[in-house]
Amino acid sequence: MSTETRREAVREAFDAAEEYDQYAVVQHGVAEDLAQKLSTLYLVDNPKILEIGCGTGYLVEAMMERGIYGDYLVTDVSPAMVERTRAKIGEGSDISYAVLDGEYGEPEGGPFDIVCSNLTLQWFDDPRTAIGRMLEWVAPGGHLVVTILTSGTFAEWRKACEAEGVEPGIPKFPEPADLGDWYPHYWAMPPKGHRYARIYKNGINFLRSLHGLGANTPKEGYTPMKPSVLRRVFRHYETPNAKSTYDVVTLHYTVPFDAE
Repeated sequence: MSTETRREAVREAFDAAEEYDQYAVVQHGVAEDLAQKLSTLYLVDNPKILEIGCGTGYLVEAMMERGIYGDYLVTDVSPAMVERTRAKIGEGSDISYAVLDGEYGEPEGGPFDIVCSNLTLQWFDDPRTAIGRMLEWVAPGGHLVVTILTSGTFAEWRKACEAEGVEPGIPKFPEPADLGDWYPHYWAMPPKGHRYARIYKNGINFLRSLHGLGANTPKEGYTPMKPSVLRRVFRHYETPNAKSTYDVVTLHYTVPFDAE
C-alpha cells in the first residue's frame, strides 16, 4: 500500500466512523485534559487558534467551556468529521471550519497564537516532520500543543497477538524516548506522559471500538488473521479482563518572539 493510498484509507475510515462519540471515551478524557492545560497559557487578546484533527469537536468544545475564546480555525482531514463538529459547535463570526490534511496541507489565515491537536499525529506518516511544519504556523510568542499516542498503547492486545505468534495490525506508534529529539529547542517543557485505560466487554468490543473510531486502518503489509487464530488471541486478551492501555504524551512548544 503506497503512502498516498494509506492516507486515503485513513481518511475514508474516519469518514465512515459514524459511532465515533460512542467509542471515544479515552479521546474525550484526553481532550478535557489538553483543554485544561491550554486554559493555563498566557495568551494575547482574541488569539488565533488552529486545531488539527478536530474529530467530532471534543477539544474545541472543552476549550470554549474553559473560557478560551478567539478566532478559531477548526480542521480535519475527514469532511464528515468537520461537519459533525460544525453541527456540535455551530457557526459564528469567531469560528470557521475547513477540510485539511494536517500533515501535508497548508492552513489559511496564519500565523496562529495556538496550534493544537488531540491524538491525531500518531496516524501521520512522519509525525516528527509534521511537528516541524506546524511550528512554522505558530506566531512569535505562540504555542504548539499536541497529544500523541506512543508505543505502549494497546500493549495488552499486542501481547495477546504475540502469544499466538502473530503480528497485530495496529500501526507502530512512536517510542516515548524518541520524542526527546523532536525540536527540543522549541520546548516550553519536556514531553510529559500520561496513561489512560479502558476495560472493554471482550476482544470483539475492542476491535469494534477501533472501527467506530475510524482507527482501524492496518499497518502497511498486514495480513489479517484467520478466524481460528483471532479467537485464540481473544482468549489471551480477555484474561483477566479486556483492558486496553493508552499511553499519551503531551508535547508543548513555544516559538520565541525573536523568531524570524
